[in-house]
Amino acid sequence: MKKRNLIILSIFCLFLQKGLRADAWATSGKGNMTFDVSGLPSRVGEENLVWKLDSGTKHQYPKPEVIGDKLLIMGTGEGNPDPYWGDAVSKGGSVVCRDLRTGEQIWRLIVPETGYGPATYGACGSPVVLGNRIYVVTLYDVFCLDLNGLADGNQGAQNELELMTRRGFKVPKGEGKPTDLPDWAADVIWHYSMRELNIDEQDAISCTPVAYNGQLWVSTAHEMGSEARGYEIQKKNEAGERIKTGKYRKADPAPHLIVLDMSDGTLIAKDNIDVPIIFHGAWSSPALLEVGGEAAVIYGDGYGMIHGFGIPEPSPDGEPVILETLWSFDPNLHEERYDELGRRHPYTKDQRLAYKYPVHWPDDEEKWIPIETNTWGGAALPGGPSEIIAIPAVVENRVYVGLGGDHFYDFGKIPAERNPKGNLRGRKFGPGRFLCLEFDSIYEAPRIRWEDRDIGRTQASASVVDGLVYVTDNAGYINCYDAMTGEVFYRYDLGAAALERSQFVADGKIYASDNNGFLHILKAGREPVLLDKHRLRGHAATVEATNGAIVVATGREVMLFSDHALK
Repeated sequence: MKKRNLIILSIFCLFLQKGLRADAWATSGKGNMTFDVSGLPSRVGEENLVWKLDSGTKHQYPKPEVIGDKLLIMGTGEGNPDPYWGDAVSKGGSVVCRDLRTGEQIWRLIVPETGYGPATYGACGSPVVLGNRIYVVTLYDVFCLDLNGLADGNQGAQNELELMTRRGFKVPKGEGKPTDLPDWAADVIWHYSMRELNIDEQDAISCTPVAYNGQLWVSTAHEMGSEARGYEIQKKNEAGERIKTGKYRKADPAPHLIVLDMSDGTLIAKDNIDVPIIFHGAWSSPALLEVGGEAAVIYGDGYGMIHGFGIPEPSPDGEPVILETLWSFDPNLHEERYDELGRRHPYTKDQRLAYKYPVHWPDDEEKWIPIETNTWGGAALPGGPSEIIAIPAVVENRVYVGLGGDHFYDFGKIPAERNPKGNLRGRKFGPGRFLCLEFDSIYEAPRIRWEDRDIGRTQASASVVDGLVYVTDNAGYINCYDAMTGEVFYRYDLGAAALERSQFVADGKIYASDNNGFLHILKAGREPVLLDKHRLRGHAATVEATNGAIVVATGREVMLFSDHALK
């Protein structure tokens, strides 16, 4: 095994020298889950495993990122090989830089859990990498880091130790706070705390930033009005009657999208869009749209609206300006938001929320559809309206995006035509909608070129390549369309739900993982052809690729596969 891996590694290193992937989808800000790379494996296993190691992070959701001969893994802060710091850090987030050829750690950013609440999933978005600068969002923080770590000296900010030991830092039992910066620490160029904006998250802050013209666009994941926030608290008394006992705290107003100066982290601009309520979380990321030589940034919010924003001019006095909202577009169908009497559909049938009414929606209970009578498409409502979780995939003047939601709130059954044996009761199906939007100008709302209303809700960003569109949905299907017409070529059953990850398409292959821990590799094209199905330890994040190899990261392991020694 070791000898075979050394052979693979030697050939892989030669392959790397011939051409590394020079760019990443996160850098371009287009959200399209595909790369122009070659030589990727069509199967994975012990025979083409170059290296494997513990992931060093309990939660790992975003796609890893290959930059030259380095690999970046985002997640939570566990697994530090330094015994002291391995016990000391919490779940605010981590970015681990590893040697792509060996998997060895080069440097590590660790962020304490700087707040209180359920958001303990760490860094949930991929970084933007430009030159030797890395821009990444963790829990409440935006960092600019040096790709080389401390190897070329401590540049920029000099307060790394202070950042690593601030609120939320856990000192190991019997130990004191450290006084020296470890040599494996990340080199922080600048740091911006979104705490200054009164951000209040729901479960996680998930953002892959967009870099454009020296500006960094960041979604804050602010949850104003989310779920129980601002709802009446109702409980049953001894007589079984429901009584109002108060209201859950409503989050304070705060921006949903901000723009920072990439040179020093100064706040340039912020939005003031009206988001009446966040259904569950605001977990989408911005994307860059360019039409007719002009640029705008689009963003899908937690209420299910898509907005277009103009590129801001910094204020001469240094004060942040308000982003210009060019247009807003609702991808939800009217009947998903309202019934025939104009009453609002609830987002969920979750009985915890059945008797809670948001303060900025009508207080008159007659204007709120009772859970028992709510319908969608003539059947019991499996969810109601949906938000945007995926990053919109931008290809020329077209945007491909699906409506999504937390799988916890999908209450529908798998459609009968996809479940002929009636044995898929463990998988849930929410009412989805996948759209191809077309723009004539950045200043005008898009028109719908085509749509699919039979897809389930999705959290996945689409892959648009070779005239086809691929996207997984929560229920566990790969949906394949004609990119120009929307013709459905197939819906491939992965056999389990596919959550918190996207399919990845490159070199004529589709890589998709499911929540049962299987990585599926299919041949790309109009017909689904399974090439390999491999069981993993843990659930895989979105696969990353560079010329000649793929990286597969789970909540337990990170693995590099390359089969160039297999002829």
